Amino acid sequence: MCSFNWEEVADSLREGNHRAWNDMVHEMQPALIRFAARRLRDQDQVEDVVQEGILSVYKAVVDRKLDRLTPGYIFGAVAFSVLDARKKRRLPNQSNLGEDCQLSELAIDSSSCAADPLQQLEREEVRTLIRKAMKGRPQRERQVIWLKLAEELTAKQIAVFLGDLNVQQVFTIFRRELPKLKSILHEDFGLG
Repeated sequence: MCSFNWEEVADSLREGNHRAWNDMVHEMQPALIRFAARRLRDQDQVEDVVQEGILSVYKAVVDRKLDRLTPGYIFGAVAFSVLDARKKRRLPNQSNLGEDCQLSELAIDSSSCAADPLQQLEREEVRTLIRKAMKGRPQRERQVIWLKLAEELTAKQIAVFLGDLNVQQVFTIFRRELPKLKSILHEDFGLG
């Protein structure tokens, strides 16, 4: 895709030279727009979401919060912007986790991602089971479990998305909650 030396782009941006950054954005933007368009129904939001993702990476690079700049990180930032846009537009009564936590709003529409209808059905069944099993658990634990199992994010992506946890804390919560989730699935639903 891009033929940039990512370290040089980041270094030049930190030094105040925006040319390499602008060239990189210009080259990547069409792919980022296609990426966001596949995940959002509202095409009016697509360019805004892409700009938000790019801006968050820009700020992270300038503030030296980002060790390494990669295309994957830029796509990840746009994916988080997509999740945020979907969360903002979803109606409150569509939540399946209860009034205090609307994590189902974070879901990327699986109909746009999965080609196989059977795979879609299985994924929705898993999501439903996770929602039911996690009822009554603290919000932070539900968020980590949901993002890890239902959204299939990595611990690093979860930490970045939630903002107030580091990767180790995400791992700790996940390791602590997974046996509880398995136990609930086994006892209440005969699974596991």
